[in-house]
Amino acid sequence: MNSEILLDAVSNIDIEIIENYYKYKKALPKLRKQRLYKCLAIAASFCIIVSSVLVISHFWKSNPYDLPVDVDEIIWYKGNGSISDSDATVSEWNGLYVTSELKEALNKAENSDYLALIVRKLDDSLMKEYVYDGKKYSEYEAERDALYLTSAKLESILREGDLLKYGELLYTEGIPGGEWWEKSYYDERISYYGEEFLNKYIISGEFLKDNVEKDLAQNELDTEAIYDVMEQAMLAYTAKNAEEMLGSFTEKGYFARCKSGSLFLFITKDELANLNVENKEMYEFSMASRFNYIGRENVKPPKVTDKVKGFALEKFHIYNGRYEIKTDKDIADAINSVIDIHKYSDSQALEFNFYVDREVSEDMCEEIFKDMNYEQLYYSSYFPSVKVIVSYKDINMKALKELSQRDDIRSIKIDVSSTIVDLTE
Repeated sequence: MNSEILLDAVSNIDIEIIENYYKYKKALPKLRKQRLYKCLAIAASFCIIVSSVLVISHFWKSNPYDLPVDVDEIIWYKGNGSISDSDATVSEWNGLYVTSELKEALNKAENSDYLALIVRKLDDSLMKEYVYDGKKYSEYEAERDALYLTSAKLESILREGDLLKYGELLYTEGIPGGEWWEKSYYDERISYYGEEFLNKYIISGEFLKDNVEKDLAQNELDTEAIYDVMEQAMLAYTAKNAEEMLGSFTEKGYFARCKSGSLFLFITKDELANLNVENKEMYEFSMASRFNYIGRENVKPPKVTDKVKGFALEKFHIYNGRYEIKTDKDIADAINSVIDIHKYSDSQALEFNFYVDREVSEDMCEEIFKDMNYEQLYYSSYFPSVKVIVSYKDINMKALKELSQRDDIRSIKIDVSSTIVDLTE
């Protein structure tokens, strides 16, 4: 019985299955070789990847700043200013326009020495047509000039308003106190101010001095705001030019990078002497600051305390008005944010602009602002204001609070200073 079943099963085996089995057996050595080759290929690829990572890691450790040579082998700008205000005197060197600071460095350098340069366009005439935030740069200039004229009139009428309120009596009969003007001078002053302007501040023989002072303070803030926008427009225009110029150098094989809105060129003295770019006479070459390219090394800017309470919040205008000030903590947070944004800049200081009443004289400033721990103090009588430069580490928030509470300080504007204050010990 069992033999019959086995014989029947064998007789019914599919011939195709048997053929496939023998084909597989025959091909097995070849398949094993193919699998071996695949394993070897995978292992080799893995080794290549690991090696590449190690090479890149080693290169990054030895050159983390994206430079053609080690950072310490490059000649950088050594002055006490930033790249934007390095020596402005320009002279010719091998057919190129270079700053005197760069020319001096070139005279001392060897042909194989690398120098860090900033490249700019000599002709900035197109900037007037540059559109920023919906307006041409020339329109911002016109607004600034108009604000200057208005401020000049407001300043002047503060001095002459108490006389002009008497009108024609100034040149006919004279006024109390004995003041008397020639008619020609009176007509000249009336023409300068204009009827609309005078009617705004002299009404029914009364000079509205408080209104003039209020409008003058607002006009000063508007002027500052225009300057802020113009500065941002200039930075945007410079960055745009840098991007447009980059290809002219990289396509010729020169090591150039766009960073911080500027075109940096790293080049040997010999390469610069034989520079091969089109229209090279259109460019100005100056020395680049190490800080602006790779950042301020080994410096951690301090933070101001947020524990001080009682600021006159309505007086503060921080970093072009980008921060909304609703609480005391907002002031500390805004200052710390500005410091963090600019922690790699040349400047390690903030600029505090205090807009003051006219009763605050220059002689009073040293005493009023002594607790601000300032590096420098500037007094302006034209726009009655006091600017103090304070390094990050010396900002006194308690003193700032007390100053904000003074009735003779109308507003406080805080921004980054262009003055260099080094935090390195």
